[in-house]
Amino acid sequence: MNEKDLVRREKDRLQKYFDPFNEKGSTLSIKMPGDREPLVLGIYDSYIVTRVVPFLNKKNGEIARTVFWLFFKSLGYDAGFQYCHTKKMVGLTQEDSYELDLKDDGGIEYHIELIFPELEPELAMAWLDWKEYKKDRHAWFAEADPQIKERHLQIAREGKP
Repeated sequence: MNEKDLVRREKDRLQKYFDPFNEKGSTLSIKMPGDREPLVLGIYDSYIVTRVVPFLNKKNGEIARTVFWLFFKSLGYDAGFQYCHTKKMVGLTQEDSYELDLKDDGGIEYHIELIFPELEPELAMAWLDWKEYKKDRHAWFAEADPQIKERHLQIAREGKP
């Protein structure tokens, strides 16, 4: 397998972790190094793996570890750049299908959790309202989303492995 195919396969593999959260809605919390309690940031629109750098085991040629850049947008990202982020992730673990834990290269821990409508009706309603809002403003998002994504792809491309 050539390097380009290896990177594409790894990117697809990682993106599959995020697909359920993109489809059903999620909350995101972060825990800064040294903090005891996480800070809940809110509800997030989507997570996109924009770049991957796999490191191969020299003995067997298999992927030993991967760092990747994650582009994520919170609800309301149309209100300004501060609602979109790209971070270099160095760790990903998943104990249950409804949550995902990440760690960035600065030691910040991220916890993503699916919204359960029966347990969190307010969050579920906010997610549905957001989806309707985006649908009603389809033309604006169709034009703006590629521009926003391109800016964040550039951030990922400029990041050092």
